[in-house]
Amino acid sequence: MKTSKTNLGCHEGYLHTMFEAMADHENFEIIVQAFLDSVKTEFDSIAVSGVSGIFGALIAKHLGKNLIVVRKLSDGSHSTFPVESGTLPGRYVIIDDLVASGRTVQKMNLRIQKFAKEYNTNAEFLGVFCWHSYACGSDHYWWHTNEKEFNESARRILDNE
Repeated sequence: MKTSKTNLGCHEGYLHTMFEAMADHENFEIIVQAFLDSVKTEFDSIAVSGVSGIFGALIAKHLGKNLIVVRKLSDGSHSTFPVESGTLPGRYVIIDDLVASGRTVQKMNLRIQKFAKEYNTNAEFLGVFCWHSYACGSDHYWWHTNEKEFNESARRILDNE
């Protein structure tokens, strides 16, 4: 699936890698192409959360896709909306830096599904693209999961918070 490699200094830390990827047009295009090669289908929106969302927001803007921002649990100092978007999600892909346990992505997906239900619409989760894993040479940068199993696992996690 991987057609080109980036020349990013992944050994210098996560934020350094993100800023290098954003500043270098060639590396940015390589990552965007890897993303499109991974998704392989039409989609409407890109969902992001946290600092890694900066990179996903740039990709959404570059591709002309809707952006969905999924907030972490509020401490009362920010918006109380768990999901913010200028439009309904439709078919969406989550962009994150990496997936370790999968908990963040599962929570994001469940919150997007709840958001869609509040507006009486469907939202279809297509998968997760891990831009940092790709940029640093890992072959494990795309996950597509059975949505029903994925959501059941996410509900168990949220119930234990």
